[in-house]
Parts: sequence; structure tokens; C-alpha cells
Amino acid sequence: MYKELDIHIGKKECKAFLQRGFSPELPPTKRMHKHNYADVHIVSGGNMVFYIGNKNHKIEDGTLMIIPREIFHYCVEKEENAIHIAFQVDYHICDIMKYRINPGIIEDFQREIIKAHKTGEYTLIVAFLSLLCSRFCKEDFVSARSITDYGFLIREFFQTGYGKDIKLSELAKVLNVCERQAERLVVQYTGRTFREELAFIRITIAKHLIKTGEMSLQEVAQYVGYGSYAGFWKAMKKYEK
Repeated sequence: MYKELDIHIGKKECKAFLQRGFSPELPPTKRMHKHNYADVHIVSGGNMVFYIGNKNHKIEDGTLMIIPREIFHYCVEKEENAIHIAFQVDYHICDIMKYRINPGIIEDFQREIIKAHKTGEYTLIVAFLSLLCSRFCKEDFVSARSITDYGFLIREFFQTGYGKDIKLSELAKVLNVCERQAERLVVQYTGRTFREELAFIRITIAKHLIKTGEMSLQEVAQYVGYGSYAGFWKAMKKYEK
């Protein structure tokens, strides 16, 4: 029985064909054969040997190998404990490729396959296949962009820096704007000035810590960034509601 899934390899949407139900329990094919699409093999728990084209290729434990379409191959040897997962993808490659996979990823993948067979839910299988296959995608290059979401940057700045003596000038550098513009953006996205937002975040965290009862008020004041208990208490009274 075959199943078909839509996956993404790099920027391209592809189809994955799950051979014989995509079951690791089924033995690999030992007769010479070839496929219409690229053939992907994942091996864990032991080693396997495949005859591909005109020579043997060893697939070691924790390895993914992909065989281009229309190339004759078959399984020569499989160690007793080796687990073998095979599928095809409609993705064009010219050469046999191998790469190592973290054993933990393979174990998680195997568990999800078993779950998918029982539940019929293949969402995580699609995610695993897309991740694994993207390793042999060479022509796509994706670069990270600088964040331009001012709201996100402002929230992260306060949420991660409230325990220190953070300054408006530091936020301005993060936002790549002048200090006056940084102040305007803080008001725009929080409804408070820089100093007000810093105090608000500190007191919000302080109230949470006080409820846990694990710190004294003096310890809480120091934790959230107040150098003096008097300053902390004054801010607490302002935001006590």
C-alpha cells in the first residue's frame, strides 16, 4: 500500500510517496529495481549495504541516503537490528547523496510513524519529511532579515532587560532610530513612556514573584532591577491596582 503527502523541500512544494505503507517493520527490497522518483533511505540501529548502479554503498547507523530516479539498486545486506525507512520524493537530484542525522531525530520520527499508522494523522510526518529532505536541497538559499517589527523589539527589550539599568539610548540602537523617535515608538506601542513602561514591567514581575512567596520584598526589589527598596515601594504604590 502506498500513501502520498505534500511536503516542502527548500522553497519547492513536492510530493512524498510512502512506500508499502511507510512501515519500518517491512524488509527492504532485495531484488534489482528502480523508481520514477528519487528514493530516500533512512537507517538506524545498525548498518545496511545497498548495490546502486554498479557498486556497493554502505549506509551506516544514523544516515540518510538518497538515490536519483531511474538508477537500479537493491538491498545487499541488512544487520539484524537495523531499522529501515524508505520513501520517494518528486525532487530532482543528479548524484547519490548521504548525510548524518541526529539519532534522537530518527527515534522521534519512528515514533511518529507508528502513531500516524494508528491515528491516520500525518501532520508531524510532513514536518519531519520536509526537515530531513531540506538537507539535500542545494539551490535554495534563505537568509534571515533584520527585524522591523518595532512592537516586537520594544516588548523583547523590556521583557529581557528589566533587571538591569537599561537606558533609552540602548533601545534606540536596537531600533536603529534616534532617542526621540525611540521614545515616541515606546508610547505608540505600549501607551507609556520609556520610564513608565520599565516600571510597569518591573512591578508586574514583582507582583508575580510576591505571590509565589519564595522571595523577601528586598530580594524581589533587587531581582526586578531596583537599587533601593524605597524606589521599589514607591513604584509598587503607583501600580498597586
